[in-house]
Amino acid sequence: MRKRNQSQLDEMQQGKLLKIHSNGMNLCYAGLLAAILIQWLVKRDFSSIIGEGIVFFILVIYVACAYLYEGIWDSRLKPSMKTNLLVSLIPAVAVGILLFVRNALSADMQDTVSISIILLAMVAAYILCLVILSMLLWLYKRRRNRLDEQEDC
Repeated sequence: MRKRNQSQLDEMQQGKLLKIHSNGMNLCYAGLLAAILIQWLVKRDFSSIIGEGIVFFILVIYVACAYLYEGIWDSRLKPSMKTNLLVSLIPAVAVGILLFVRNALSADMQDTVSISIILLAMVAAYILCLVILSMLLWLYKRRRNRLDEQEDC
């Protein structure tokens, strides 16, 4: 009788396959996010990015849940509050740059946003990202402890 799902690849090939899948997933994230941001900058309304936004957030939620279920944080970043504090700067700076670029592209003075609003949006993005990452860190540590306890038994 033949076994099902028996891989025809050796360990090196499986490692390369996983690397290809990882690069493909990162390309998917970057491409989808770029499409969302470009459409938002050009069309200036959220109705044009709803479909891509839904797909992007489903992808993000799926990957985050799968990582947490398996007790994985990241292959390069340490699961710590210091990491969360630094990583939270990325969306804050991105929000500031996007709003600044949107202001620069705006020909209509009524469509511009003041510097104080841009700074407020950056702070809000930083705090929101930090809160989300802190909750995920707490869930990760809790799940990792459960998995470690199961291995000890």
